[in-house]
Amino acid sequence: MRIRDHLQWQDDTDLDAFITRLSDSEDRVRQNIRQYVVGEKVRDRLDSLFKAVGERLDNNRDVGRYIHGAFGSGKSNLLTVLGKMLEREEMVYDLGHATLRELRAKHGWLDRHRTLVVRINMMGKHSLVRALFEGYNAALPAGLPQLGFTDEERVFDLIDKDAARIGGLATLLEQAANDAVFDSISEMPRGMPGPMFVEFYQRLRRGDRDKRLALAAGAITARTRFVPMTCGLMRARGWTASRAMRKNMAIPR
Repeated sequence: MRIRDHLQWQDDTDLDAFITRLSDSEDRVRQNIRQYVVGEKVRDRLDSLFKAVGERLDNNRDVGRYIHGAFGSGKSNLLTVLGKMLEREEMVYDLGHATLRELRAKHGWLDRHRTLVVRINMMGKHSLVRALFEGYNAALPAGLPQLGFTDEERVFDLIDKDAARIGGLATLLEQAANDAVFDSISEMPRGMPGPMFVEFYQRLRRGDRDKRLALAAGAITARTRFVPMTCGLMRARGWTASRAMRKNMAIPR
């Protein structure tokens, strides 16, 4: 007796059958929502998540949550469902699991707050800053002005002034690298002596646009000791992106 003789065995696997992509068609999204089952543990976690996010949004405060899990555990499917809930689409409640309707009734902010859902994929992106910038502009409703990057030279000027106060650019950059500020920039690995950091910093500062922006983002982080840097690099009609988001759309970060 062989187990194989009593099981349906699929020799070839269609990856598209269980991988969720940002480019999925609307029909595929609806199918994923229809098939997604909210188990007891996920229900309890979602209840806690919505409670915490709602309280912070009601107080106009920032909030962030991290979702992790093994390959194939359903992270992307869950985010698909959450994205549609945050976009206040009735379809997710019409087609989705009954628990989603219960959570909606319990957490009224899901219908009360306007939220812009920004979907990003890091494939082919040079930096998280660039991915967020492009994803935000792509998500804006038609007719709204898109964000533009500010002149990063102003950021570099501030870094130069800070460096002069603390003992030089080499000291600042070496400490910043040891704090993992520049980990996304392959040309500036940790462990180099300060003068080498200065050399690479100056070279990147004169480099192409993407590298200059990634460097400026890291420099802002170094200057503010891990205050989120993205809103400092973007402007929308005189408002920082962060202020515009919270004022007009209540976007959680």
